[in-house]
Amino acid sequence: MRFAITATLTVLMFAGCSPDGPGSKLTFHPVDGDERRYQVYTDMTVDVQRGTRKLSESMSIKMLMHYGVEDQSSTYKLNVSPEYMRLNFKHGGMSSFEQSGYGEDELRTALKDGYTLTVDKESNQLVDVTLNTSSQKLKAELKATLDHLLNDQLSRPGLMHQLAVKKGASQIIKGQNGLPDIRMTVKDFDSELVTLAIADTNQDEPADPHTRIFGYAVIERQTGWLVRQAVVMHVPLPPELRDKGTFRIVSAIYPESWRFNHDLQFLENAEGYELITQEKTDPPVPSLSSSTQAMLNTQGVLDTYDQRFLLHYAHLGLSPYMVGEISASNLAAYDENNQALAIPFKAAGAFQHPGLDHDDAETSLEILPLGWDKTAQALEKLQYIEATLNYHATEHIQVTVPIKPEGSQVEVEGAKVIVQPTDNPYEFLIQLIPGETGYFFPDVTQIDKGELRYPHDQTAADWLSLGEKRLLAIVLQGHLPQELNVKFLDTLPDAVALTYRNYAPEPIESKTVRFYDLNQARPENAAAPITTRLLFDSFQQNDEFKTATLENLAPFSTDAPDLYVTLTPEQAELCTLQETSGLTEQGTPLHFAPPPTADNTNYGATQRMPQQYVYQLQTSDQARLYFYGLKAHIALTCQGTPVWQPLPINLPELSVQVSAAALLGEGWEEHARTLPIKRFLRQYRFLDQQDRVLAITAPRSQPAVGSPLGDKLFDYVDESGHIQIMGLVNRVEKLEATGTPITKTWQHQFEPLPDFKALEEAIQ
Repeated sequence: MRFAITATLTVLMFAGCSPDGPGSKLTFHPVDGDERRYQVYTDMTVDVQRGTRKLSESMSIKMLMHYGVEDQSSTYKLNVSPEYMRLNFKHGGMSSFEQSGYGEDELRTALKDGYTLTVDKESNQLVDVTLNTSSQKLKAELKATLDHLLNDQLSRPGLMHQLAVKKGASQIIKGQNGLPDIRMTVKDFDSELVTLAIADTNQDEPADPHTRIFGYAVIERQTGWLVRQAVVMHVPLPPELRDKGTFRIVSAIYPESWRFNHDLQFLENAEGYELITQEKTDPPVPSLSSSTQAMLNTQGVLDTYDQRFLLHYAHLGLSPYMVGEISASNLAAYDENNQALAIPFKAAGAFQHPGLDHDDAETSLEILPLGWDKTAQALEKLQYIEATLNYHATEHIQVTVPIKPEGSQVEVEGAKVIVQPTDNPYEFLIQLIPGETGYFFPDVTQIDKGELRYPHDQTAADWLSLGEKRLLAIVLQGHLPQELNVKFLDTLPDAVALTYRNYAPEPIESKTVRFYDLNQARPENAAAPITTRLLFDSFQQNDEFKTATLENLAPFSTDAPDLYVTLTPEQAELCTLQETSGLTEQGTPLHFAPPPTADNTNYGATQRMPQQYVYQLQTSDQARLYFYGLKAHIALTCQGTPVWQPLPINLPELSVQVSAAALLGEGWEEHARTLPIKRFLRQYRFLDQQDRVLAITAPRSQPAVGSPLGDKLFDYVDESGHIQIMGLVNRVEKLEATGTPITKTWQHQFEPLPDFKALEEAIQ
């Protein structure tokens, strides 16, 4: 473990511009007092062959590294300190913000104090490396290890020296410590950046087919500081370990402000998805909500699963496209007495997505607690985190993109859409490139078929995996590449349309929000944020039992001798289903009732109602569900045609409550005490601005609701006479029967009982 972590600390490479000419040579020229932070990610895998057994161990490390420059005449010092670390492996892990476990004290001591590199200005060569720890014993123990690693030509600072800035220019770095020679080649450059390709010389001459190195580094041309980098190393295990096997390390380095995070497993497995084709010529540009609605909640959720600190904030009643850009600032930690804790935090970029346990858009933000022992001690007292959420002015613009056989390109504020032809004249590739303050949604109009893909670096070495090639593409382009493969059947449109989203750097509104870990916080201090829950869950529908309009409704049988009728909630409320011929089975009457395995009424625990009410012909004691030779007569009698009518109720703006008296009138309490909640939710419905039907919840002042079969509406009314709706109510509707009563009748003949004697004779 010590080797892996120390290797991670020293993986940064530096190159820059020599004074021989403006941008003509690369070498490192730090400035006294300069400071940089990098996000460093390392994924490591060790595969070992022991006889017939194959063993594998993996490890991942995330770090926030701080570099400070100190000029000392003929040399300069780089003070390196890891401000944050999270290490995970198969059977455990450790982090900078947790108290040390068994055997971790020495490692934590070495890491938390960092180390100092001394580099000669003229030669750009490493002069000395010093651990900053006060432990002389630890310095002596790790001195040889650090010297060994930092003097490795691939990983130490000052790698490039006097390299000409022109495409194809290269330098050979002699391999040390068992590594092959490394060729550094200028792949591309402009006035600001230089891109270096990194490859072992075994790519040219297979001296050791088991050792491979490949990657890219993007460097500031004028200052010499690294911008971002990814390197993949695949080497055999050292001979002294006596086990045959390989060690693979994938290291990625990003700037402090990197927003796209890092997930090598996602890059390995991401398959993209099929685009939803638009029927209309123009796409519906997603309508943005007001900042007031987007930031209604005063509380959020703190998630500390898997050694991560994630802040989740729900945007009540909104989908992700309806929420503008969100950022966070002024992060602060507090104990149960509302006293501030001395824990510095670093926010690592916010992203929006559908909620995992509710039906709203959600902004999630990873925050990094900086520091080591003192931070770990303070976190043990953590009760909640307070943050300022900033809402940025956001705009959605519809952009027309020409479709031409030779391709086309459109640029808006630095964001680009590049259309490239393929061998098929009716198939095109569309690249989406974000800008500094805007990006394109992948939705596109006028196509007959389309797919979003995550492309990879086509020039990368063949021995790399798909995820590693995608990682290299990210480093080359500076963002997660997205590519649309679109197809047209037989006619090319003149143009397609995409939606461009831009946002202002400065916020237009801010709000202070508290984030609690609801599994640990005391109930008197923390309440769950208000979120949307829909009354119906589309994933609970059973495709075998389909609903239909009254005109098309009919009983049906499966492969078994059974009989079913499936009703909508509206039909179940206004209609009565009967077997009218008085059939019996061994003296027991037959009737329609829910199957023993179905639950048409469950509400309380799941806060969801079924969209299908399934009824099966059965004996009244449920002993018999299958029948032979009987002829059933079925009648469905309805009060009229079900229609939802809006109720003229004055709703407060952005309300999550409805008055019970406004719904039921005077004397509502008596009615509410006898009305089952399942009946109420079939008679009334509450819709948000997206026309979604909302669930309701019992007030916090009420005791836990009992069996959903026995729950009454009164259990869901608070002391002020209001029903708590799980979402913003835009309108209220009541179910009514219109027109004349309707009666539908059917007959069903069950197959006769099989002649088992004849079957037996036939078999013989």
